[in-house]
Amino acid sequence: MSIPATRLSPSIDSDNATFLRTVLDAADVGTVIFDSSGTILLWSAGLERLTGRSSSAMQGKPLAAILSGKDSPLVQALNGILSDGQSRTLPSSALRPLLTSDGVSTLHGLLRLTEDTGMGQACMLQVVDLDDAHPSDGDWVSTMMDAVPDGVCLLDGEGHWLFANRRFRELFNLSEEQLSGRGIEEIIRSSTSNRSLLSAAFTYTRSVWAVGKQFSREETLTLDAENERLYQFVQIPLFRRQGGRKGLVTIIRDLTDSRDTAARIDFLAHHDGLTRLPNRVLFRDRLKSAIALARRTGDQIGLLTVDLAKFREINETLGHHVGDELLRQVGDRLCERVRESDTVARLSADEFGVILTQLKAADGAATAAEGLLNTIEQPYIIDGQEIVLSSCIGMSMFPEDSSDPDELLKHADLALSRAKSEGPNRFSFFVAGMNEEVQVRKMLENDLRRALADRQLELYYQPQIDLKSGRICGVESLLRWRHPQRGILAPGLFIPIAESSGLIMPIGDWVLDEAAIQAKAWASAGIFDGTMAVNLSPAQFNNKDVMPIILGSLERSGVDPRMMQIEIVESMAMTDIEATISVLEKLREVGLTISIDDFGTGYSSLNYLKKMPVDKMKIDRSFVVDIGVHQGNESIINAIVDLGHSLDMKVNVEGVETESQLEFLRAAGVDEVQGYLVGRPMPSAEMTELLAVNKRRSD
Repeated sequence: MSIPATRLSPSIDSDNATFLRTVLDAADVGTVIFDSSGTILLWSAGLERLTGRSSSAMQGKPLAAILSGKDSPLVQALNGILSDGQSRTLPSSALRPLLTSDGVSTLHGLLRLTEDTGMGQACMLQVVDLDDAHPSDGDWVSTMMDAVPDGVCLLDGEGHWLFANRRFRELFNLSEEQLSGRGIEEIIRSSTSNRSLLSAAFTYTRSVWAVGKQFSREETLTLDAENERLYQFVQIPLFRRQGGRKGLVTIIRDLTDSRDTAARIDFLAHHDGLTRLPNRVLFRDRLKSAIALARRTGDQIGLLTVDLAKFREINETLGHHVGDELLRQVGDRLCERVRESDTVARLSADEFGVILTQLKAADGAATAAEGLLNTIEQPYIIDGQEIVLSSCIGMSMFPEDSSDPDELLKHADLALSRAKSEGPNRFSFFVAGMNEEVQVRKMLENDLRRALADRQLELYYQPQIDLKSGRICGVESLLRWRHPQRGILAPGLFIPIAESSGLIMPIGDWVLDEAAIQAKAWASAGIFDGTMAVNLSPAQFNNKDVMPIILGSLERSGVDPRMMQIEIVESMAMTDIEATISVLEKLREVGLTISIDDFGTGYSSLNYLKKMPVDKMKIDRSFVVDIGVHQGNESIINAIVDLGHSLDMKVNVEGVETESQLEFLRAAGVDEVQGYLVGRPMPSAEMTELLAVNKRRSD
């Protein structure tokens, strides 16, 4: 038995004990008082008569020693009252362990905490034998029952009122005088408050007497226009030993708050507390039900898992309150985009699930996925900040991919991994063999964890050519992985793995250090005075410690900050424009130059672009491929060049592979180019030789 010691006095002094024993021994009610450990402090004469146990034998004994174990109703009641302070009535079955024989069968008890009477709080159990009770014994009954939170009344065998506790009288606005000696029907007819409740409590009285057993039921009643409540009615018939009716106990218990609490608990157990959307548990149940229905109708089901890219970084940089509001808005948008028959759920921190029902073909799921991606990437305005979010979607189909809910979820997650590896705002269907692909990715992740420590990573360098002078004006550092079994791996194969696993942070820091050290070495050798470009990942750029990390790298290498160029992709710059501007300004103050990579592939706001402290914009290679083929791409390049120059930025173009492309870019006024035509990415030793040649030509 576990009883909090802080609720009870550990002992009763002799004066209090003498006084209490005198009072309790004079009463017919059997009483026991015990302390926090369950030790009996007082055992009254009345309880001696009821149980056959003497006070001298019980004094100082643990109450648990005479109970039937920790699971007995009495032990549970003791623990309960000391937990919540609510008095409890106890039936005969709970009190029988106190007896030395089965001679007494109609015990009734009240368990309550005593008020502070100088001995501190104690727990008191009062017991009476109802067979010996008489209407004149109403004082102890009233005292005991007034402490009960339920409405309780006792009728005699003929159906006349003997007493009602305080809660019962309050429910129906009746006094003891109005009740005493009157019959049920008379009381119901004369009642002016909650008459329907009073009538409902005694609806089955005749049946209870006929059956002769306790009867319990629940009923929802509308007491007024705005007050619907759930009640439990309990009736207990009492019979004399010699036969015949003795009385009827009726209990009215209001379950409304318990029901509402249970409903809230059930809601929270099946819904996400932040977005109020179904959680994974309810989502799986909905999927199971949808599959059962689709089997009957012959329809298909599309199961989508939606991952929000870079959400963790947004959460860390802008604050959890912004992240929470962003999740709520994403959930609202998803719900608005699908039909009422579909289900949207939040499956994890940054992952949502969608069940598309009543589909006739997979094309319907693809169309829905495109719409969801487009919906998510529209700008969000939170606390006056514009936030751009990208996402990826993985899909599996019933019945094509599986008829098992767990298998469909697994397949959708595999498809999501494929979509994420292909870049932002992509969706992918599950296809056979994806599981093997995921296993390969997992193996690469494990290998990548060892690669940094084992010095398997290295930097390659690609020259950037000034179109006016034809000389090398800069170098871009590009990461390579010399895998012991797979050979040289390009970043496209392992950078997504590094980003999803969190390895991008230590790898990115290593790249920054290595590039700075190399730039310093070339400068010290007198063969390089251009800029060393280093790409920062979103995780690095959004890290609150980005400035200390960069400053530490500059200090360790000793490189002139003006030689280092930080590159961020356009989509990353637009995620949180104000925060981006703040970080870029700090980088510029140090002396670093700033470049926006992959320009033209995102959604830059010209209003913000002109405010950004940027030195260079790099046009993505996707616009270069179709030079001479699609005039639209040429027009875009011309427009970007004009825009960059109007903002006092240099313009670099990546991916130049042909002479015709080079000539067009020269004519367009591009400042710098890089690509296989003018120089492939190469190891440090080869780049050193090329820079030495470039230096001699310049001299």
